[in-house]
Amino acid sequence: MSSAGWYTLLVLAVAVERLIELRLSNRHAAWAFAHGGVETGRRHYPPMVLLHTGLLIACVGEVWLADRPFLPWLGWPMLAVVLLAQALRWWCKRAKLSRLEPFRNLAQSIQKHWNGVVAFLKTRLTNGAIEAINGLLQLAKRLARGFRSLRYFRIMAYLKAAGLHLDLPSLKPSPVTHSE
Repeated sequence: MSSAGWYTLLVLAVAVERLIELRLSNRHAAWAFAHGGVETGRRHYPPMVLLHTGLLIACVGEVWLADRPFLPWLGWPMLAVVLLAQALRWWCKRAKLSRLEPFRNLAQSIQKHWNGVVAFLKTRLTNGAIEAINGLLQLAKRLARGFRSLRYFRIMAYLKAAGLHLDLPSLKPSPVTHSE
């Protein structure tokens, strides 16, 4: 079988897995409705189904219609990522049903931060720089305490963010010496 055939089988497997998840989701929704649950945001559901279905069809169409070659240096690692991600998603679903509290907590934590982890893996960007700037602004806020104007806070923030170390006048009174 050609690499395009194997890829088509992989996309079909993903589609089957999504259908299984959809069936499970419908079962959970029926249980929730039977116990007083209320659904909100129903209007976005059909476009999302259409978008996801279109994506899977486009993935297969691109390989067959555009005659894309298989790139082993990219294809094999991506296959491993897909399989590991699916295994982790299913483990999280099972772990949330566990009687062991640490497993449930870990599964909830992974699911809570899943989008952030995926975004980091795609872009290799973190919010560390923003957190560092926030730390500098918090420091400037503490140092500017007592100033009566936002202008002084801005000046202190610029000084701290730029890493400037100026000898600013101290807020403590300096000792006064009297000459005779």
